[in-house]
Amino acid sequence: MSNILADKLQVWGFEKDFIVFTDGSLGFALELVPLDVTCWKDDAVNSLAERMAQFLNGVPPHTDIQFVQEIIAGNTETAAAHEALIVPEASEAARLVSKTRADRIRELDVQGLIPRHRLKVFVRRPFAKALIGKQGLFSKSKLFPSITEQQLAHEVAATRHLQTDIMTSFGSLGLTSSVIPADDVMKLIFEQWNPCRPVGLSHYDPEDIRSTILFTDALLYEKGFSLSDMHYRVLSLKMLPDQTFAAMATALRELAFDSRLFLTVHVPDQQKELENLQTQRRLAFAMARGKKSGVADIESEAKFQDIETLLEELIAQGERVFQVSFNVVLRSKSQDDLEGQVSQTLSRVRELGGAEAMEESLAA
Repeated sequence: MSNILADKLQVWGFEKDFIVFTDGSLGFALELVPLDVTCWKDDAVNSLAERMAQFLNGVPPHTDIQFVQEIIAGNTETAAAHEALIVPEASEAARLVSKTRADRIRELDVQGLIPRHRLKVFVRRPFAKALIGKQGLFSKSKLFPSITEQQLAHEVAATRHLQTDIMTSFGSLGLTSSVIPADDVMKLIFEQWNPCRPVGLSHYDPEDIRSTILFTDALLYEKGFSLSDMHYRVLSLKMLPDQTFAAMATALRELAFDSRLFLTVHVPDQQKELENLQTQRRLAFAMARGKKSGVADIESEAKFQDIETLLEELIAQGERVFQVSFNVVLRSKSQDDLEGQVSQTLSRVRELGGAEAMEESLAA
């Protein structure tokens, strides 16, 4: 395996504002305006949760959808808009008060005391026909093999239809969504992998961005990794909550400044998942009820009952199975500050119905 960081990036390039990945899949990015449900009535919050479940049930199989919450600075526009409200006939004292107030907002914004919450969505779908099959034992691996222009245009059109459907679904949820163009996605990738570089992004080749985007060395250590002077920690959800209710994730809006929360949902083939569960049900039944004497296998009995309940919901109620991951990426130039962010984030996750997160070590 190569030790070059550029060879490990999954993003290959862009095609008409769509992201092309090394395995031949396509994706796109959306910017959402978050909803504040803290003052909503319980009925409205429960209705929103039900409609979000219907949205996930409508996502096509083999699709990956990732929600990214950023807590960053960026309230200078609000301060500028406040200053613009001054009327021409205002007195000098009113002008001074308004300017002082705007300067104070900018100062607090730089210190991270007035965070701005941004929500992005990244969607990725494979081609209808896989471009890369299983590699042989001695065969050489291929990255993004050559395909015809007609096939690529067909896949781009299918991805555009998926983009339209998802944006329409977000609209039905009351969310305002907009497409993030390729240049802005490129800037996001550049800022992610070069956090301390004083020189910004100049030009790049949209057909292969990997060689023109990385200008920072990565240092791996036991608890995390570093990019230049910026240190990173990764936290992952280890134990699910004991009980859940709508809008319980409001506590995650108070995560550390300059943090990113990743909620990734993969939609597998439901028929294969159903067959897999039925196989596990038969195995659990054989281990729990197959003994004619001796001590009963309590763990297999409990697993058998859980699978029975899940299969009833899948078959009778039309529920679906998803693969979900929950991660929080923290970063800071100070190691001591980063340790405090880790403790704070672990406490916030514990507030979600007894859920537990773990600090990734070598897996980061």
